[in-house]
Amino acid sequence: MISVRSQTTKPPTIRIFRVHRDGKVVKAAYSDIRTGQVTILALDEAQKELDHEFAFWAEGVDRLIAGK
Repeated sequence: MISVRSQTTKPPTIRIFRVHRDGKVVKAAYSDIRTGQVTILALDEAQKELDHEFAFWAEGVDRLIAGK
């Protein structure tokens, strides 16, 4: 999964997650859009972030299906 966070992070980043089918993060990193520098994320931090991302999208899809 790739998540672009150009407006919500300082510096603007691209987040990259390698995730097993069960939703468990096995590797994560982010790349600074301006410099291209790649930084590896701690797995527990990455899991929390990805869980939040999944919840955000699930809520949006649920609202769309419900016609809200």
